[in-house]
Amino acid sequence: MSHYYMLPFLFSAPYEQIQCFGQTRSKSVLNTSGFSSEMDLTPEEFYEASDNFVLLISLIAGPAVVGPQHFKQHGSFCLSHKQFKDSFPAILAFDIETRCMFFNTQTFLTDDAYKCHWNETQLKFSQKKADDAAELAIRESAGLTTLLQKGSSSQRYAPYPAACATLPVCIS
Repeated sequence: MSHYYMLPFLFSAPYEQIQCFGQTRSKSVLNTSGFSSEMDLTPEEFYEASDNFVLLISLIAGPAVVGPQHFKQHGSFCLSHKQFKDSFPAILAFDIETRCMFFNTQTFLTDDAYKCHWNETQLKFSQKKADDAAELAIRESAGLTTLLQKGSSSQRYAPYPAACATLPVCIS
């Protein structure tokens, strides 16, 4: 399924002229079906895309629309985290949800609701990270228990294979 966004003549990128329902003039659109998913962005690509998005929205929206200022503040908020790379999955999801809400409703969250939504998003991703770490620890523990049970009859943990015990000892 192709996704199209209406754009003025800003780019040298390929675009199409389409006829909108009941309108006499055509619109310029950019076919984004060849673009990768936003969820696949790296932190470095996000940083660059964030600046490009603010520039684009400023050119399209114009001064009468409140959007560009909100998006500048939103971009600054997302990029200002001290542990940006560690928090990136939460930051990316929060950014996508914020922009999606604006483009579907033409509204922004109040400052308190914005902070609350960020905290909820961050908590959700922190919980997922903790759950993943706990699951990994359980798997590793189960593997270690299996090794210990198959090991020597003394049930003592031996970090080195038994062959190491037969190596000559050099005393000078």
